[in-house]
Amino acid sequence: MNFKNIKGLWLTRSLFQETAQTKGHVLYTLKDEDTVFPSLRRLYLETEDLSEHIFACRHLGGWDHWQELLGQDWFKDIVTRWRSELQAKLISKYEDILAKSASGSGKEAQAAARYLLERAEKAAKGETRGRPKRGTTLHEIIHQRTSEAEEASSVLLDLKRIGVQ
Repeated sequence: MNFKNIKGLWLTRSLFQETAQTKGHVLYTLKDEDTVFPSLRRLYLETEDLSEHIFACRHLGGWDHWQELLGQDWFKDIVTRWRSELQAKLISKYEDILAKSASGSGKEAQAAARYLLERAEKAAKGETRGRPKRGTTLHEIIHQRTSEAEEASSVLLDLKRIGVQ
């Protein structure tokens, strides 16, 4: 698929059902779920790629195309939400693996259980990694705090389930 227009510029708004002026180049939707077009958010989350390189090469015209999209003001809030959700998804996934490991015996299980307990205690106390960055909106802060609280609750339930706490 060619992701450039006639002038050789990367396609940005015209890739999406919601922002395209004409439907000639539309490949994706910005909605959370698929419509007539696949959801780029869904594909982003399914790729589970924190570097975003594999995602860019698999679903767009490559890294340069992804960088062009990231430079678009209208796209910044969208990708910020996706990144936050991906991070929460991966934390949950790997903590689940740790929780399963913690239910075993030996030094590895003990270390996994200790890590999960410390993380749950920090989350329960509301400890975070410092002050929000300058320019962070109230909506983003609330979303982050809500995600952290849900994560802490999930971790505490896992710890109770495996009998650590």
